[in-house]
Amino acid sequence: MNFLTNQLNYIKKLSSVMVLISLITAGGWIIYLYDISKEPQSIDKQLIVEGENALNMGHYNEAQKIFEDELNANPKNQSSEWGLKIAQLRQAITQPDFKETIDELYLQDPNDAYLNLFLGEYFVAQEQPDKALPYFQQAIIQNPKLAEAHNALALFYEKLGDYETAKVESLEAIDTSPSAVPRYRNNLGNIYFKQNHFEEAVKEYGKNKEYPASFIAA
Repeated sequence: MNFLTNQLNYIKKLSSVMVLISLITAGGWIIYLYDISKEPQSIDKQLIVEGENALNMGHYNEAQKIFEDELNANPKNQSSEWGLKIAQLRQAITQPDFKETIDELYLQDPNDAYLNLFLGEYFVAQEQPDKALPYFQQAIIQNPKLAEAHNALALFYEKLGDYETAKVESLEAIDTSPSAVPRYRNNLGNIYFKQNHFEEAVKEYGKNKEYPASFIAA
């Protein structure tokens, strides 16, 4: 009887020790994972975010340089490779082979918001607004925070004389841009000006140090 009792006590103690070890191990992993989550993003991820922010605001030259720098460091980074293609494509929108190039990329990813935005801009330049509008709308469906798409739609509706819708899209461009973009506020000022809302227009122009005499030009 004593033997069985001793064995049971030994098993209980062993079980307690195993449970304690398991708890310590689990706690260690939790602390490790927490520490990992608190660590800053790696340089490559930061550069990709910076590049995407530059694309969002229409700073295509800046985006191209960021993605090129990242690819020099990490040649197999597919996100940077695609971002570079997008940045270079927009800068070639006036080139004769633009439509052929964008059609090829569109076959690879028809759900890319930038490709739809660029196609919208292309058809506006070709004076085909009926073809342009669906692409603008699709770009915003795919990325509601794409500031350049909202700004393009603002300009689109402004050209059609639909100032109220243009104003809504212009405000969306301002709200969704990663940082203040002077030309978005300048466009909004132009819309107010054309509505004869001169006080609001002057306020918007006044927020832009880059456009100190915008209201005169409008």
